[in-house]
Amino acid sequence: MGLQKLKPNEKGEVVKQKTRLVAKGYVQKQGVDFKEVFAPVARLNQSAFLLAIVAHFSWEVHHMDVKSAFLNGELKETVYVRQPPGFLDNGNPGKALSSTWREACGHNGGGVVLVLEGRFLVLPLVLEGPCKGSIDLNIKGELLTPVAKNFAIGEYWLSIYQVDNFFVEGPGGLNGGGSSTWSSNTSKRPITMKLFNVNTATIANITSSNSKLFHFAVHGCRDVTFDHVTVIAPADSPNTDAIHVSNSSGVNIMHSVIGTGDDCISLGPGSKFINMTDVQCGPGHGISIGSLGKYPNEEDVSEVTVRNSTFVGTTNGVRIKTWSSSFSSVVSKIAFINLQMKDVKNPIIMNQKYCLDCDNIYVCLDCDKHKCCLWSTEYFKVKFET
Repeated sequence: MGLQKLKPNEKGEVVKQKTRLVAKGYVQKQGVDFKEVFAPVARLNQSAFLLAIVAHFSWEVHHMDVKSAFLNGELKETVYVRQPPGFLDNGNPGKALSSTWREACGHNGGGVVLVLEGRFLVLPLVLEGPCKGSIDLNIKGELLTPVAKNFAIGEYWLSIYQVDNFFVEGPGGLNGGGSSTWSSNTSKRPITMKLFNVNTATIANITSSNSKLFHFAVHGCRDVTFDHVTVIAPADSPNTDAIHVSNSSGVNIMHSVIGTGDDCISLGPGSKFINMTDVQCGPGHGISIGSLGKYPNEEDVSEVTVRNSTFVGTTNGVRIKTWSSSFSSVVSKIAFINLQMKDVKNPIIMNQKYCLDCDNIYVCLDCDKHKCCLWSTEYFKVKFET
């Protein structure tokens, strides 16, 4: 834009005029950054002078509407120098995040949603696509869940739905505030983050701590990678599985450190082509396939590899489990390669009669009845230490 400057003398008479092109930002204030007028184009006499020079030297001229180019150019991200009007709502924590998501998702080419350093309370959100490009959720600070024991939105805190080319990166984190709910034993405790119908996603360099229920859940997704993810929860925190996968394919979990109160990684029905490499597990219940066979017509589990990983102080190492009195299903092409286990109670366990409390007749009436789940485990290379 053209910024016109007027230089007055001691009597206030204009003695000089200057014009220069600037990019108008969001924080420029009249009387501080400029005193006169912003003009969308240069003054006519300046345009005439420019055209005279162009004609004299036979230059080629390209005209550009600076204002239109600034507003409609191809931008990778939107950066807000200050909080845009309407984004701040003390009665609705998380409005800034959801509003910025809508802006980025609807922008041609996608964008970056940036969470600055600091701690921010966020109500349950559904961050929904499809989007017009890739979306990068860059968390430099820490997002906090409300303390409430029950969530009106249901079972998820942050739900990512129908988004392709989605990236979450740190170095910040997600704090589930689970200690306020672990003793309540309610089924409405939310999963910290669920990816649902998400294709081509990466969660990297992020920390998830003290989830109320699972830390991450992946359902109906393809090609999802967890890289350098840290998961933290006390050993006695209930049902705080770090990463749960179901009905998904092409999930890679690598270079991650997990300590929690339940499974470090759990694979449900329909998990295919799952690779886990360089995972440090402990405390927790190890890496589990299952529980399977709870419902009829569950999809099979196949092509699962756990490689170059360590288990320290866990209840189990690697485990395959089906519910007692289960419906039939198939687990095939499973590989456990170069695993190290120290102070692990059950290094390798295959349980076809899994039940939460088989001693309680009211909980599990059919503990002695089950249908065989067929599996083929190709090979083991496991080192045990005590």
